[in-house]
Amino acid sequence: MRFDSPAPASPLQPRPAVAEGKRYAIPPKQDFIDLPLGNTERVVISQAEKEIFEEIVSQLDVSAIAQYPKLSGLQKLLAERLGVMPERVLVTAGADEALERAIGSVLGSGRELIATSPTFEMIPIYARLTGGSVQQVPWLEGAFPADGVLDAVTDDTTVISVVTPSNPTGAVVPLADLQRIALAVPHILLLVDLAYVEFADVDITANLLDLANVVIVRSLSKAWGMPGVRVGYAVGDAEVISWMSRTSGPYSVSGPSLAIAEARVRRGDESVREYVRRVRAERKNLAALIAEFGGMPMPSQANFVLARFENAAGVSDDLAARGIGTRRFPDNPDLKDALRITCPGDEHAFGRLTNALRAALDPKA
Repeated sequence: MRFDSPAPASPLQPRPAVAEGKRYAIPPKQDFIDLPLGNTERVVISQAEKEIFEEIVSQLDVSAIAQYPKLSGLQKLLAERLGVMPERVLVTAGADEALERAIGSVLGSGRELIATSPTFEMIPIYARLTGGSVQQVPWLEGAFPADGVLDAVTDDTTVISVVTPSNPTGAVVPLADLQRIALAVPHILLLVDLAYVEFADVDITANLLDLANVVIVRSLSKAWGMPGVRVGYAVGDAEVISWMSRTSGPYSVSGPSLAIAEARVRRGDESVREYVRRVRAERKNLAALIAEFGGMPMPSQANFVLARFENAAGVSDDLAARGIGTRRFPDNPDLKDALRITCPGDEHAFGRLTNALRAALDPKA
């Protein structure tokens, strides 16, 4: 083929799923926000946990940098904690990659994913990037719509995605509903995102392990406080985990990240339990305070409270003027009057939040 006299060519274009897609974008943190409670990460690290992290980092072996990473250590540790064989566990670059791999292993052109709405916004994005379609069942408040989800199943459905506790609402899906769905459609992958489950009243992981069409996704970014390390994992049937392992390269998680995560999991249970205890107490008190001054908090078992306000933008701006960030959802018509506020898990930071909220919500303040 000769190129000395090229014919006019069309400009380079992305494939349709990319051209029509929307980039995941976290609202930027303004410089004057020093207590950012709009994201769901930890914003305050206790002195005891700082010392743990510093010790773990100081003991990193240079081989974690100089050699290709080995997943087997963390994989075996997580498998032992779950009581399953290692081949049922896949360590990933955050829970996000686990979701992407699970969806990508069974979804594609002519196939469909069912999710609730609202949900973690990357789930529909991952689905559409495969060429698959997305059908969303409304679930903003009230009981989980198990019947609606099953009624939405078509011959094209290959994935049902559920996040519990849900992001952004904090609502939980009853175990019985998950079991019912999994058993009703054994030919469909039930993808259960449990990124926030440590904050819930009950951890349902063990109850789902024997369902062959269920893949559970867990995170070390939330309760474990390591979003910067980017480590998550999936657990499911060994065959499905094998499919997921074929959807990406062999070294998506760095060696230092694996070493830090393994050391943290081996010695972090007590500090995580204490952090979760503080968050649960704050969550209850935060919801009560919001309700006291006329807001409408939604029931939450995550590390945040989503609440409706008569003037959500005004409350958000008032808190921001005091250096406290919150998460608004201006592009979601169902959540335009809502704010999501993360519980800091720290006495001083929570006191500052509650004082600021009183000032923002109490006309007498």
